[in-house]
Parts: sequence; structure tokens; C-alpha cells
Amino acid sequence: MGPYGTIIYFVVLAAVFYFLFIRPQAQRQRAQQSLLESLSVGDRVVTAGGLYGTIQALAGDIVRLEIADDVVVDVARGAIGKRLEVGAPEAASEGPDEIGPGSDESGE
Repeated sequence: MGPYGTIIYFVVLAAVFYFLFIRPQAQRQRAQQSLLESLSVGDRVVTAGGLYGTIQALAGDIVRLEIADDVVVDVARGAIGKRLEVGAPEAASEGPDEIGPGSDESGE
């Protein structure tokens, strides 16, 4: 294979590693950062922990989120997972009969 074959092998391996792992992760980080910077009052969001809510206030790294009528929590801005589109179905609209004991798929 010669001395240049080994160098070419490592260069190709580094390029594959970059395009399969590093570049997609950097793109996801840029998209998440863009989302966090573009948040505004009134946006419907989902946190990384799965809380659905409406942004009531923004103060630095803290987001005040209304998750139910008269229930407001403060979460870290970085905990916002995604912004919901207008008209997107909410978790609360599924109804309580969808989740709970006896609702498993086995039919028991």
C-alpha cells in the first residue's frame, strides 16, 4: 500500500467521520440556538421534559411558561425543545381517557 496509502486512508476516514457525525451535530446545534434566540411572548412551545405551554415572559435565560390556566412555571431557556405551529394539536386535547390505568395495548 505504500506510505501514501496510509495517509490517504486516514484522510478519507476523517472526511467520512466529519460528514457523518460532526457536521450534522453542528447543524442541529445552530438550529436549536436559532430557535432559542427567536422565542417571543405568546409562542406555544414544548420543553425538553415534555411540558406544553405558552410563553408569558422572557428574562435572560429564564422563560415564564403558562402550562395551564393560572399555572405559570419558570424554565431555563435551554429547556425549550421546539415551537409548536399555530393550529397544532395539543397534548391536553387528547382527553383523559387516552392515558391511564387500563389503557395499555395488551387489552388487560
